[in-house]
Amino acid sequence: MSTLAMLACWPISWMTLVGFVSLTVSDAYWGGHAFTIVAYVMWWIGAGWTLATLFFVFCVLISRRLLAQNPLPTLIVIPAVAVATLGAIGGLICSYSSGISGRLAVPVIIFSFFGVGMGIFMAIFLYTYLLHQQLTLGWPPPGKSVIIFLYIGPMGQSSAALQTLGSAAMTFGRFAEYHRGSFLTEIAAAPLNVACVLMAMLMSGMAVGWVVLAFCAFIREMLRRELRWSPEWNSIIFPTGTLTTSFLLFGVAMN
Repeated sequence: MSTLAMLACWPISWMTLVGFVSLTVSDAYWGGHAFTIVAYVMWWIGAGWTLATLFFVFCVLISRRLLAQNPLPTLIVIPAVAVATLGAIGGLICSYSSGISGRLAVPVIIFSFFGVGMGIFMAIFLYTYLLHQQLTLGWPPPGKSVIIFLYIGPMGQSSAALQTLGSAAMTFGRFAEYHRGSFLTEIAAAPLNVACVLMAMLMSGMAVGWVVLAFCAFIREMLRRELRWSPEWNSIIFPTGTLTTSFLLFGVAMN
């Protein structure tokens, strides 16, 4: 099951490349709007890939009834991180790509909100199951407590995604450029941005809760002299990075 969940790492890596093209290449003197279009097309390809992976993973889990004999692995949260990454990169493209218009940006913003919604609620459902396993089976075995840090990923990435999307709609004026209906307008963008920041705070609060729980597991292992390095420690980097990004965006939003 862990191998199945790791399939979502491929679209996450793809979306990272999309963000690089958008932030760096499209704004370079030798880049320009042409690379904005490249990033835009790459993002839609990544969006389809991400959603296909998400549904493939859970359809296989359901059809093969793998949970009947095995506990749910912690890595199962990675598909939820992938769809949240879809939203975060979508917000970056709509904010910082060179010469992107409201007509191009608004579909990405709307679809990104759909993706973040999937990521948030899928993560909450999985958290319920995973926390029940922890309460039933106890702390992870020695050297494995680091896996609790993986729980940070969906909430941290969703928090960052919400803030970038709200900023794209209001601060960078994508809704004002589009200006259609009652929702896609400059007037609606301001309360939308506030709502995004508020939701991001809620998501970050849950992520911080997992950080505290992970440190409790570390302290427990230290006191029992069971704390040891393992390759799983490398998994701390990305989840904590998502929460760091979220806090940096809070700093911008709160001046």
